[in-house]
Amino acid sequence: MNWHDKNILVLGAGDTGLSVVRWAERVGARVRIADTRANPPGLEQLRTRHPAVEFIGGAFGDALFGDAELVVASPGVAVAGPACDPAIARARKAGKSFIGDIELFARHQIQITGKKAKVIGITGSNGKSTATAMAGAMCIAAGWKTVVAGNIGLPLLDAQAQAEVDGEPDAYVIELSSFQLETTMSLDLDAAAMLNLSQDHLDRYESMAA
Repeated sequence: MNWHDKNILVLGAGDTGLSVVRWAERVGARVRIADTRANPPGLEQLRTRHPAVEFIGGAFGDALFGDAELVVASPGVAVAGPACDPAIARARKAGKSFIGDIELFARHQIQITGKKAKVIGITGSNGKSTATAMAGAMCIAAGWKTVVAGNIGLPLLDAQAQAEVDGEPDAYVIELSSFQLETTMSLDLDAAAMLNLSQDHLDRYESMAA
């Protein structure tokens, strides 16, 4: 977890990608960000607030992953399945490590000593945002200092950064998409809910079982 001077490649220049850039700058990593779009929604903010960060636009190529010591993929970037970019598939086969922002949060939480926040995770095809907002409201009503984040809107790494300033909350209530869970291995949840599962996102998955 010592990322100082390590080469981090971020895939996807949307809200999540920019939150990873902010995380990388906080930990002192060397960071680049790539997007298959020439003008992604976060590009102006990236250039304004992070002028030293290199942006690479256009189709992914093998050279993009060459010196990356960690690749952090945004949820919109498939890292497996039928929608996976061929360059990503080759990089994974070559041994490159692909994780997401939720995994970065999880690894940080593992390292915390002393009082730790409870972590509640909610996933499923439909109803995630409603259930997440409701669970967050219940925690607040119980008197807990609560952060609601993840797929519901607030990037989890931004919430974590704010906690480093304001102090660890009593609970994180996190909405988790299947795309985020694809790149998550270490998340230690105190409670979890899996809502309904329906035939959705089959462009990203080989089957309902997947």
